[in-house]
Amino acid sequence: MTVNNGYEMRAWYDIKAFTPEGRADAAGLAESTRRVDAYLEAEMAHGVEASRIVLAGFSQGGAVALSGGLRFRERLADCSHSRPIFRIPRRSPPAGRWRTRACRS
Repeated sequence: MTVNNGYEMRAWYDIKAFTPEGRADAAGLAESTRRVDAYLEAEMAHGVEASRIVLAGFSQGGAVALSGGLRFRERLADCSHSRPIFRIPRRSPPAGRWRTRACRS
């Protein structure tokens, strides 16, 4: 993770600095979202309906859950996020189509 002098740690995407611009790793967020999409597709291939899947995350995981859940090809049961670290995208999905839940800790 760049912000920690390159110290290797678990993260969904890189954080370059503790600024809004430094936290916005669009390429890393997109890659993590693709990975989560693959997990969702695998579950659906095993017979789990999208309407029974809840996607949730905290901090970076919240950003990935929100980004992936709002853009997934089918409506999920719920998309919950707590304190997601990311910048709001310029293009948002249509209002009312997706169910989300914001949590504070």
